[in-house]
Amino acid sequence: MSTSHFTTLSPLLGQAVPRWVPAGPGSVQPLSNTQYPGLTRLQADGSGLYRQFDLEYDDVPLAGTVYFGSDDYYGIYLELDTNRGRRQVKCIPTDDAPRRFSSVRYQVGLGRDSRRNGIVGRVIDTQSIASIVEPGTTVNAITKVFVRTKLSVDIALAPAPDTPEPPDEEITREAAVRFLNQATFGATEQSIAQLMALGSYSAWIDQQMNAPISRTGPQPGTSYGSNSRLRHYPWWDNALGGGDQLRQRVAFALSQIFVVSDLIDKALTDNPDGVSGYYDMLAAQAFGSYRALLEHVTLHPVMGDYLSMAGNQKADPAKNVRPDENFAREILQLFSIGLVELLPNGQPRLANGRAIPSYDQELVEEFAKVFTGWYFEGALFWLDTNRGRMNLVDPMVPTEEYHDRSAKRLLSGTLPAGQNARRDLEMALDQIAGHANVGPFMATALIKRLVTSNPSAGYVQRVANVFANDGTGTRGNLGAVVKAILLDDEARRGHVTSARTFGKVKEPVIRITQVLRAFDARPGPQGHRRVLNRAVDQIEDYVGQAPLESPSVFNFYLPTEPLGPNSSLTAPEGALLTEVLASTTNNKFYEQVVMDNDQSPSRNGNTRIRLSRELAMAGDVERLVEHLETLLLARRLPNGMREPLVQHLSSIPNTSAGRTQRSVDAILCIISSPYHLVQI
Repeated sequence: MSTSHFTTLSPLLGQAVPRWVPAGPGSVQPLSNTQYPGLTRLQADGSGLYRQFDLEYDDVPLAGTVYFGSDDYYGIYLELDTNRGRRQVKCIPTDDAPRRFSSVRYQVGLGRDSRRNGIVGRVIDTQSIASIVEPGTTVNAITKVFVRTKLSVDIALAPAPDTPEPPDEEITREAAVRFLNQATFGATEQSIAQLMALGSYSAWIDQQMNAPISRTGPQPGTSYGSNSRLRHYPWWDNALGGGDQLRQRVAFALSQIFVVSDLIDKALTDNPDGVSGYYDMLAAQAFGSYRALLEHVTLHPVMGDYLSMAGNQKADPAKNVRPDENFAREILQLFSIGLVELLPNGQPRLANGRAIPSYDQELVEEFAKVFTGWYFEGALFWLDTNRGRMNLVDPMVPTEEYHDRSAKRLLSGTLPAGQNARRDLEMALDQIAGHANVGPFMATALIKRLVTSNPSAGYVQRVANVFANDGTGTRGNLGAVVKAILLDDEARRGHVTSARTFGKVKEPVIRITQVLRAFDARPGPQGHRRVLNRAVDQIEDYVGQAPLESPSVFNFYLPTEPLGPNSSLTAPEGALLTEVLASTTNNKFYEQVVMDNDQSPSRNGNTRIRLSRELAMAGDVERLVEHLETLLLARRLPNGMREPLVQHLSSIPNTSAGRTQRSVDAILCIISSPYHLVQI
């Protein structure tokens, strides 16, 4: 690394208070240096031994450090606290090993010579060392230094930096597909080419965040009792062809955190405009303020109906009425802070070895009082149940007569008595949005939906740090959070650095959209999509999932769903991999690929995939397989599957009909394989 990095750190030095403590003979001498405050000399004493110096610090971990060594290079050894646990690094070649080191896993040479302000030595950056010795490693703190006899080491420390945006490397086709599968509803040949030409993930994200919003509503001519299928058509159109793919993918993720469903709710089934409007609200707020999103969710009439906040009223003991706790409980448990207190890295905060609850029943009852007095805009009277007048589009409005105006003890203070419904709600949402749990809670939830089911604690904390402060002092900037999630080194390189734990089972809807987008699927002649030979509002019957049709407020699966019995890993989407659904999904993929492609007769107005690219290369089986591996998997098939597939395809005659058969068989074999079930 260059010394310019040290210069950029210098304004940060000295903000924390490092204390180096020698374990055994040795001395610590603070050095006066106005350009590099916090410079400290560690001097070994004794004969033929390594001397250990332990770091103590206040307030923040110290990493991102730069070292200056003396000319007497016998040996420098570092112990680093990283996102992969403790790591020991030998910083210069030597045959000796420090007596107090249990093991030295890595050895690196010192950096370039540096002569700054009379200091002669070499520059060492722990973050660079970590990434060199083990890609994907980030340093949380340096905890120990071992120095050999007569060697002095001058060390300057800076606070551990927030997530740095990794520099864009050359984006390969495989890397582009992997990124697009995380950030969109699936890679297409056009989107791959555009990303590779742009050469920057960050620039692509910026373009997407500025793209016009593709909306699902309102639907012309819809009214009470309308067919709910009408809201599904534009959702699939946007997922498969919308220009704001990142926004739509994030909105789909948010719809599985802030859940509503018209699966069994008659009022919602009969109001596709309202349900479409809720989804469009999530899309509009996807890159905005979490606090604003929380208020939009709270006051949306679809949520008001779904979790019974609409019509919630203050206690009336004479009528045996008390405030409804439904929304109050779920806004805490599912939309914001979760069940237990969290550390910034998403791990539970413990007391006496047990997780600390983040709220209790009494707090739920207090929040239930907050959410009283709200009902649908345009209702003729309180609890007007005429469904023809039920406004599920415009935000709910307060009716003060039914609002509880008593004082309310909440998360971080008591709301004073006598406030109106809107003031109580705003102050309560401020408390929720400001809670320390929200950053790691939302970071974990969004990482699981977009990138990997088992993010490291370091990954969660880096994203949570951005939630807490986007770099401008703003809290809860969801656009910055999404960008941090997708640009994090773990997102971009986790398939290499954490191969055994990285990735996620593809949820059925994403698996379908990835296949249809990969082959430029087009609607049938009627203009409406029938996906996998089913009407879009019936797809859940065969694959277990459809947008905004979860069976409960807990979504289609729990985020803690284990990968298997006694497994420490989670695989939430695996809950839908039942024997029946796995079988029916593959059967429907068979119909889509074999019967509903552009080389076969159109039937039932079904969506059809296009095979022109595959047909053009099907004369070369190796080329065809390599193309499909990258497009559908973002990786190479293992030889145990690849070789039999190549042999099978090669056995099909290289004729016009044969090339169609090769293309269809290759696609079907790959998307039916377990490798297509996992997003890496």
